[in-house]
Amino acid sequence: MNATESARKHSLVRMTARPLGLLLLVLAAAIAACGALGFIADPALGWDVEKTSTDFEHMLRSAGITAIAAIPFLIASWRVPVRLGRREALFVVSTIWISMGLFGAIPYVLGANMSWADALFEAFSGLTTTGATILTDIEGRLSAPLHMWRMATHWLGGLGIVVLFVALMPGWGAGGKRLFQSEAAGPQTGGISPRIRDTAKTLLWIYCSFTAALICALWGAGMPLFDAVTHSFSTIATG
Repeated sequence: MNATESARKHSLVRMTARPLGLLLLVLAAAIAACGALGFIADPALGWDVEKTSTDFEHMLRSAGITAIAAIPFLIASWRVPVRLGRREALFVVSTIWISMGLFGAIPYVLGANMSWADALFEAFSGLTTTGATILTDIEGRLSAPLHMWRMATHWLGGLGIVVLFVALMPGWGAGGKRLFQSEAAGPQTGGISPRIRDTAKTLLWIYCSFTAALICALWGAGMPLFDAVTHSFSTIATG
């Protein structure tokens, strides 16, 4: 490998490190939020309060590990211009999905004492909204925070992690469009709006609106709030 080729590959890695680092921060925030949302589960319905508190700490620890892991990527990409072509976008999307599954498995390992094989299966199953699981007794094995996280992975995967990223993170320009197109399956068509970030924001708004409407409908029909949220996350995403 000559010096020019080596420098080009090094630049590619540094250029694509920023979106991965930022996504890990988003994932860390989602894990911590699910830990907090576990407290809305009603103990009268069988959710163990002590287990909820213990796994809330596990969720915070998982979020901390994920956030710390983001730091080297952000440092490596400091002041590196991001010019994502088709190849770079495919590399970023592939790396993001693998990383989300790896770090998304940590709460299961810490909180539910799963093996890494089982935790990875559960995490990737949620993010890909397949609905498959290795658990035979979900409520018995998972505490309220972990149950919320399991359904949140469905919700995140249903929208598309990269779509969420493009909607929330400004300044990607044509790179955001290539990321968006690299994740989207099927034939490429025109966006809802000329700007890809506006398209992603519109999709996010629609997705959140449907989710909120379903939560209100289930809660209004008599379902406990915790169950209404988790069922909505999974149902909207077809998980």
